[in-house]
Amino acid sequence: MLKDADRIFTNIDGRSGGSSLAEAKARGCWSGAAEYLKKTPRELLETVARSGLRGRGMFARKTAEKWSEFIKRPSAFKYLVVSVNESEPGTCKARSLLRYEAHRLLEGCLIAAYICGIRRAYIYVRGVFAEEIEILENAIAEAERAGLLGMNILRTGADLHLSVHRGGEAYVCRTDSAMFRSMEGSRPMPDFGADGEKLFGSPVLVHNPETLCMLPSVLTRGADWFSSLGRAGNEGVRLFSVSGDVERPCLVEETLGIPMRDLIDKYAGGVIGGWQNLAAVIPGGISTPCLPREICEHVRMDYDSLGAVSSGLGTGALIVIGKSSDLVGILRRIALFFKNESCGECAVCREGCRLMFDLIDGIASGRGKRSDIGRLERLCEDTENAALCPVGISAVRPVSGFLRHFRTLLEERCRD
Repeated sequence: MLKDADRIFTNIDGRSGGSSLAEAKARGCWSGAAEYLKKTPRELLETVARSGLRGRGMFARKTAEKWSEFIKRPSAFKYLVVSVNESEPGTCKARSLLRYEAHRLLEGCLIAAYICGIRRAYIYVRGVFAEEIEILENAIAEAERAGLLGMNILRTGADLHLSVHRGGEAYVCRTDSAMFRSMEGSRPMPDFGADGEKLFGSPVLVHNPETLCMLPSVLTRGADWFSSLGRAGNEGVRLFSVSGDVERPCLVEETLGIPMRDLIDKYAGGVIGGWQNLAAVIPGGISTPCLPREICEHVRMDYDSLGAVSSGLGTGALIVIGKSSDLVGILRRIALFFKNESCGECAVCREGCRLMFDLIDGIASGRGKRSDIGRLERLCEDTENAALCPVGISAVRPVSGFLRHFRTLLEERCRD
């Protein structure tokens, strides 16, 4: 288990104080800003590269590689956008980051912007997070008054103007180009052309807030320290939330590679009714394929281990499902979510999500036939291969996982 001395998120539950600048500084935030801003961006980039830090978002790219590519994009003006459009069911970490670790996030924004030559940044926050937005805006104002954001930060010549953009409730804004269109005042739908990679006509770097929150610790405590945590290729720590049929739902920080069973037993108090009562676990939000108990017994919570069992780490949100739950009913609710959240621009996703829900709904209600399962399987394959944005692919993955591990449950519901 992760030692307390190695924890980055020292206030993720709010027990170590409030969100003011003074309280954040007492926890170590901003302590190294004056020093790392004296170094060249190249020096800091090399430190991040040696740490092995990967993005804690959907694609988990090596952060330094992503930045190196972005720096090469020619433009006199560039943007940083932090995506806090937390809308993946089962996920609850971003809200806590804004509420209790706002200054850690702001410091991470400054580091990424300084290294990548960015002077304008936005934090795109799900509009329903009204209280968290107020906390974040107050933190930005405090940092500006203290000279930690704005012009000539700490008299180093670095500039960063940062503001909050309130988003709506659209799940499709997890796709970068849809989020950009939302920020520009258009309907949030993916843009599949070259302009989809730009915001207001300029290159834009997008990051998950959890990734940025780790940067101050990487620079102040060193790349070797960070890379010593976790496993090779899966370095560092991660925030995991555990909910569902457990004794104590929780949000915890642990090393990448911790066994799933340890997370459930040691932090969440175990499965209600005991481990033998476990039916399945969704390991990273509902867009990741669920896993049966026999895999959950030994699988580790990192990118490579979950990928090896045809699932994924996703948002790091474990949803534990006991045997008393209706797994087919849960699959129906997941399919209904994606049917409702498809933006409609891509016909493959729009019609594919609708047809998947119709087939699952029929089977769940006892009206389905065994031939519908074969149709569902072919529909998943066609939709995944032809969908034009990650939302369509995300809609397919939980259904494919269910067919892989729990096909017999569907067959039992069919009439013939």
